[in-house]
Amino acid sequence: MMEEKRILRRLSKLKSLLPAGTTVEGLIGKAKERETKMADYIPEISRAEYRPERTYGGIAETASIYVSTKSGSLAELSRFDWEGPTGKDFREDYGDKPIVQRIKPPVFWFNRLLAARGYEGKGDGRLIMVTLEKLLDDHGITVINGVNPYGGLDRKKLTKFYEKYGFVLVEKTIMVREPRPVSKEA
Repeated sequence: MMEEKRILRRLSKLKSLLPAGTTVEGLIGKAKERETKMADYIPEISRAEYRPERTYGGIAETASIYVSTKSGSLAELSRFDWEGPTGKDFREDYGDKPIVQRIKPPVFWFNRLLAARGYEGKGDGRLIMVTLEKLLDDHGITVINGVNPYGGLDRKKLTKFYEKYGFVLVEKTIMVREPRPVSKEA
């Protein structure tokens, strides 16, 4: 209650910045309504797709993986040119690490994992990563990830998050995830 009064005082001072007809109480009501709505939020996958390399309409498309939730959170990965110049440079930089020595194609680069605005910390990232793990393991894909925190993210927390899903830290900003064997259920 004390915290709410303090916020009300601060908002009242900012009233001149609010659109005409907007009340501080109305803003607090909307925030509480959104908080209640978000408390009941259950993440749900809307798309999980592995696209092998192909030629479409005469244009070569690189292999890609895309996973998204209904809220708009997403992960994108694209094929990493392991046998080409990029892969050669990577092996020169990190080839002394045992996990890098074990890498076999197909190899993908983890482009991004983004939580939809307002859905941070609500489970979308976990659901995307679990779904992504299955796709990667089913297709025998190794992933290289450049750990790049942005916004309010912290590198240590982000690294720990990826470690939960099998990523191994190679160097300060580079992680690798090897595919796990897929169990053959009868």
